[in-house]
Amino acid sequence: MTPSAATTYTLTCTGAGGSASQSVTVTVGTTPPSTYTLTVSPTTVASGGSLTVSWTAPSGRPTTDWIGLYAVGVPHTSYLSYQYTQGAASGSLPFTAPTSPGQYEVRYLLENGYTVAATSSPVTVGQDTSPT
Repeated sequence: MTPSAATTYTLTCTGAGGSASQSVTVTVGTTPPSTYTLTVSPTTVASGGSLTVSWTAPSGRPTTDWIGLYAVGVPHTSYLSYQYTQGAASGSLPFTAPTSPGQYEVRYLLENGYTVAATSSPVTVGQDTSPT
């Protein structure tokens, strides 16, 4: 069965030991909004330049949630640097851009682990072109 409207459906499971039923409400056609957001500014920066990472998260998050800086596409365990959110529901943190040119991103990770709740858009790090 494919539900076509938000309503209450009764689901019944039957097996060798008998059957059981449970009423549940199924909501169709909507996706809850993400409760985590993550942005980086600027989106293009010289190597070693300054980045500002801003986030929002649900209130009551533990102090062990953290934000990590990554090269795009690497595993969650391969962060370049990180900072804890200290349980704040929103805020901004300074990061230093890597010295190697390339595409980077930041990820919001949960409870000192590697479960990602949000990922930023890519940041382009270029070579420093200031005169020496």
